[in-house]
Amino acid sequence: MSSMSDHMSAAEIEASITAAEAALADAKRRLAEQRSRDEAAGIIPAATLEAMLREEAARRLSPETQEAYARVEAAEGDDSWMEVTAALQADVCRAFGFGGEGSLVGAVAQLRAAAPRYPSVAFWVKHNRSRRGNLARGQAVPNVALSDALGSLQPGHVGLHDLCPADGRPLGVIALSYS
Repeated sequence: MSSMSDHMSAAEIEASITAAEAALADAKRRLAEQRSRDEAAGIIPAATLEAMLREEAARRLSPETQEAYARVEAAEGDDSWMEVTAALQADVCRAFGFGGEGSLVGAVAQLRAAAPRYPSVAFWVKHNRSRRGNLARGQAVPNVALSDALGSLQPGHVGLHDLCPADGRPLGVIALSYS
């Protein structure tokens, strides 16, 4: 089997190497510039985000965190597992050097957004039990108990049916999840 170099002169091979080296140097320069722009914009590299998710996973499973989850869920206060998780995520970001308030907020947001890209690391994504419901158009919606924006049940346990307009107008429901 013959190669391209079998048909090229030494000068042509040298010129090809020089061109390849120039292209490589240009690619390295562009990569360094992009990294600099990413860093200035506060964009965390993928490898760092994956490492942060691994750290978060380890901390979520630690006895201390599991105890904190159990403690807030058993208490009657307004705190829940979400506050424990939010504090844990902030601590992970601080451990990776994102300490300033602005950079901390951005780092936590990037950490949360990265979880779906790494479901084998972010087990809470991989084992998410949410599913698409089986309610079809035209069916009556179940009368679910409603919570306020802070997660507390409304006084008297208001149900969804209690809020439906009596005149038959449709009711729009906006539901959000924070985790």
